[in-house]
Amino acid sequence: MATEIASASASATVLPPFKSCITWTKGMKYADGSIYTGQLDRFGNRTGSGTLRTPIYFYGAIEDENTASIVNWMEYKGEWADDKPSGEGVARRYRGDGTYTVLYNGIWDHGCPVNDP
Repeated sequence: MATEIASASASATVLPPFKSCITWTKGMKYADGSIYTGQLDRFGNRTGSGTLRTPIYFYGAIEDENTASIVNWMEYKGEWADDKPSGEGVARRYRGDGTYTVLYNGIWDHGCPVNDP
């Protein structure tokens, strides 16, 4: 009897996890005002390729002449794995006047830049 069980389990086919098999393109808005557009797995984790924009908040008086310099956001555009930047991607800081600064452009691993200068 034990031989039959061992031979039956040896011939079982192991399938990859269901999570890695399904992705879809969608957008999500988070409580902090961040917006993600890109691929998500069935649990809502960012995966594949996508863009995350996160607002930067400033405290103080907002007046007509300084509105463009106060409206700022961070953006990561690139590849994702396990809800973190992984693979090719670029992080930028945008200003309300349309200018931006590239913070890092290259390879990311589990949310951290690889070979960050």
